[in-house]
Amino acid sequence: MYSTLVIVMLSLAQLRQVTPAPSDHKNAVDLQALCDLMNLAKGTIAATTLEQIPESALDELERINISLADPQWRSTLAATAQDKKKNSPDCKTPEDKEVCKAHYSRWEGHNIAVLEDTKGQKFPKIGKDKLETTLGRSIAITVSGLTAKAQAIRQDFNTVIGEPETPSHDKIRNLLAKAAYGAGSSADAADKGCKVTLDNSRATACKLPAGASAVCETLICLCGRDNAQDKELCGAVASPSNANAAWASSQRDAKWAPVRSVCDAQAAPKLTPTYIRQTLAAALKRIKHCGDAGSNEALVLGTAHTDCSCQSQSAVGCVNLATIQYKQAAAATGTIAWASLIAQAADTLQQLEELTTKKKEAVAAIKHITAEARQSADTLSHSSVVLTPLLNQQAQQSAVAQKEDCAAITQPDQCRSKGDCEWDDKATGTDKKCKLNTTKVAEQAKQAGAETPGEADPNCSQYKDPESCVKAPGKPKEGKKSVCGWIDDKCKDYSFLINKQFA
Repeated sequence: MYSTLVIVMLSLAQLRQVTPAPSDHKNAVDLQALCDLMNLAKGTIAATTLEQIPESALDELERINISLADPQWRSTLAATAQDKKKNSPDCKTPEDKEVCKAHYSRWEGHNIAVLEDTKGQKFPKIGKDKLETTLGRSIAITVSGLTAKAQAIRQDFNTVIGEPETPSHDKIRNLLAKAAYGAGSSADAADKGCKVTLDNSRATACKLPAGASAVCETLICLCGRDNAQDKELCGAVASPSNANAAWASSQRDAKWAPVRSVCDAQAAPKLTPTYIRQTLAAALKRIKHCGDAGSNEALVLGTAHTDCSCQSQSAVGCVNLATIQYKQAAAATGTIAWASLIAQAADTLQQLEELTTKKKEAVAAIKHITAEARQSADTLSHSSVVLTPLLNQQAQQSAVAQKEDCAAITQPDQCRSKGDCEWDDKATGTDKKCKLNTTKVAEQAKQAGAETPGEADPNCSQYKDPESCVKAPGKPKEGKKSVCGWIDDKCKDYSFLINKQFA
């Protein structure tokens, strides 16, 4: 009986010696918080990859615009794919030819698509008689303006995300890889090795500016065992007894491997700005104060020695953060590098989410504009009122008004698609703008004069220069080359002058 009792007591004593006491796992909560930071590097980013708004987003709108374009101008565009100007001999040496430019090829592609819709199932089929009415041209100008607006929305967004500082998945992953492993990029962190340089002295390796350049470095300081630190500070797996070799830079990988196995076993999180910031905050809350008001006072992560150092000693595993403490009447100089990198990753992800929202808004705006343009085109297509073509109207739009309409247009494509306007790409400075095509207006006026006997008063006084004066629309009186003439620095009606002469 007595011998049995002795054996039991001896066995219990032996168990106490070989079984770590619960107090040995002093850094278990720190391990939890820091492993969560490590796993940010393998998390999945909730925000979608940000890409430019494709040109195809404008296809429907631009095709509606082409269907309403000036019939005479549109007749110059290719009607079939093989007729496209870019395939012609003229464009084998394109130089600066308008018909060889990308936008012209796009116009022709749209024109072909509209013509192939023979039944008008996709795009309104509007006859020339309606297109050449006042209502037709008014709607055409409106839709042309809507098209320019949508093109500007797309261009503005694409310009923003084309900037070098634009947030991306790669930038976020690179920041998190650098914070976790000290790696230059996420690709460099693929092997999940700790890339920091470990000092041969544990006290130096685990005191700022070292010890917090990467999360893996902080974990080695908190969990690593050596020939003096013999406790399972982070648990039996993260701080195993077989990793008790003396502290040295060459031992970095051996001391990191068991800690990594614990962290890496956890599931990959879904990354949002809020989750990243909350995870970072939880880790930073593990910072505590060590010592009294003496010279050895410090903020630390982990379990420090009584003098607040993180030297090689039994049951000591920490990072000394003394230089970040607000203690003197001077700015703190220390930095927890991984905290700054993770905060930057959260901000970058938030910017990415905001730009993703802006892209959705831009695409929605383009769709809304397209619907508005279609409604305008349908209004003209389904109109049943008797409409008089512009060329047959007595009171045609004055050259001054036409000139003002052209001058109000600021986009080259919108200008070119309006039949009576022209844009000179070779012009420079203030001359590079949309102008009235006076030659074309004169041709239209000539047609109108041939079809309409008895022109109304041409109102010659509205023209302020000789060129526009002699090109005033209408049918010239017999013996005259133009309706109006530039006389005494003014534009005057020839018929008025004749009547006055013989009055």
